[in-house]
Amino acid sequence: MRVVKAPLSSSAIAMYPAAFGFNYVSRVIKFLNDNEQRWVVRGQLFTCVIQYHGVNGYDFNLIRAFFNDMDGMYVTPDLLHSFSITIDGNTWDHCAFDQDALYPTVGRGETYSFELKIRQVAPNGAAGG
Repeated sequence: MRVVKAPLSSSAIAMYPAAFGFNYVSRVIKFLNDNEQRWVVRGQLFTCVIQYHGVNGYDFNLIRAFFNDMDGMYVTPDLLHSFSITIDGNTWDHCAFDQDALYPTVGRGETYSFELKIRQVAPNGAAGG
C-alpha cells in the first residue's frame, strides 16, 4: 500500500468539488408470499469522485504520473498495489482508481480539467491475501 503525501503546488484537492459516498454489498431473498429477507454481505467501502478544474501543467503531470504508476484500476490480491487517501482528517486505506484512463480537457492558458474516480477495495485494517 502506498501513502500519498506529496501535495500539489496549489493545494488543488482542497479547492475543487468532490462527491463522496459509501457502498455496501447486500443480499435479498424474496419468498413466494412476497416477504423479503435482507442482510449485509460486506460492510461499507468509501467511494469518491474528485473533479479538478484549471490545474496547471506541472500539477497535472504529477497526478498523471501517480495514476500511471498505479496502473489505473489494477489492484493486486495482496493489496500492495493500492493507496491511501486522507480527506477532511479521515484516512481511507486500500484505495484504487475506478477508471483505466484520464480524460483531461485543455483550457485557456494550458490548464487541465479532469476527474478522478476512487474506490476503496477493502476495509481499513484489512490484510491482503
